[in-house]
Amino acid sequence: MTDLDERLTDRLHALVDGEPHSAAPAATLLERGRRGRRRRTATVAGGTLAVLVLSTAGATTLVHRPAPDRPAVAQASAPAVASPRMELAAAVTASESTSYRVTVRRSNRVDPNWVETTTGAFDPRSADGWLRTPYPDGVSYTEERLVDGVYYVGGSDGRRKLPWKRYPGERKYLPFDVAMGGALGASSDQDGLFQVLKRNDATVTRTGQRAYHFSVEPTGESTGFDADAPLVSEKIVGDVTLGADDRIAELAYEVTLVFRKNGKVGPPTSTQVTMAFSGYGRPVTVERPTRP
Repeated sequence: MTDLDERLTDRLHALVDGEPHSAAPAATLLERGRRGRRRRTATVAGGTLAVLVLSTAGATTLVHRPAPDRPAVAQASAPAVASPRMELAAAVTASESTSYRVTVRRSNRVDPNWVETTTGAFDPRSADGWLRTPYPDGVSYTEERLVDGVYYVGGSDGRRKLPWKRYPGERKYLPFDVAMGGALGASSDQDGLFQVLKRNDATVTRTGQRAYHFSVEPTGESTGFDADAPLVSEKIVGDVTLGADDRIAELAYEVTLVFRKNGKVGPPTSTQVTMAFSGYGRPVTVERPTRP
């Protein structure tokens, strides 16, 4: 276990113990969430989304047989009105089909002065991307790189730069568990936004021309945690805003977690996350670590 792993583990214990900590819950949750998702068999979200979107696209045309003394009249039926869930599915499909930049901002109610920000970029076509998360001490940070589908994690524990760790296998997505505290994958993740909403029968409503509100309570494997985690409940409430191109421009949500400690249910812990997406279609260049 590296010093960074130990620091993250200490933060998780502090969160479960209910202790306020300036290093914030979101950073403590990231490693649990990341490990939990790594152990799952990925499902192809894109294919599911495409089927859902296509199912709403067809508009039937009814042709009435003419009376002997009248010409044929073609009457088009009114197009089916897409539900908010289907509209959101289409937006996710459009967003995850090309490269983008992302900025993730996290805060919490335990320490209102604590804020962490992750910046990065991802190209699903080439499986290249990067994320960088500096921590509040101004020295330590986590950096993630995806190069031709090979995933690396490095950073600094505040005292020294940590060696890059290369993970086995090939990935087609950039995990956002660090950036988002282990709750909800970004649209590029195989456990992506719409998959989380769909799998848990989330409530999705339209709140504006390009705005949607959702609420979901993940359970079991749908959470970002291992099966042995002392998690009692998880609730996610948020809003999605689309840009003029009908791609996701902003995803803002609050995740509320309740843990069990020594057989007792602890107080709820909430983290607020805002993700801003931009630069759709711009090239993403990532350098492979020289000393993994």
